[in-house]
Amino acid sequence: RWVSPEDLPYEIDAPCGLIANMTERGNTRVLHLINWTGCKLESPMQNSYYLPPIRNVRIRCNIPKGKKVRAVRLFVPCKFNYRVEDRVLHITLPEVEAYQGVVTELIPL
Repeated sequence: RWVSPEDLPYEIDAPCGLIANMTERGNTRVLHLINWTGCKLESPMQNSYYLPPIRNVRIRCNIPKGKKVRAVRLFVPCKFNYRVEDRVLHITLPEVEAYQGVVTELIPL
């Protein structure tokens, strides 16, 4: 954020255990969200059977100039909210368990 001459493509309000990676092809963006609480192989004989979900994840995606949002959908179905304000797409996910993919389709203005 401090060294880039352009706006960040996205920002997320969530604990640091939520890893994010955005891919883009044409007018489609996919934001991959992975709930990672650490390596399950850190301790021998570790019994890891529960992954606590991350709740109330807030995402802000900058919309490129000359584009608008056509659709927003999720890989893992759940209810969610989104709105667009001043070229920023605001998405609220009530919960991310192990993985979520947020697909944004853009179209020219």
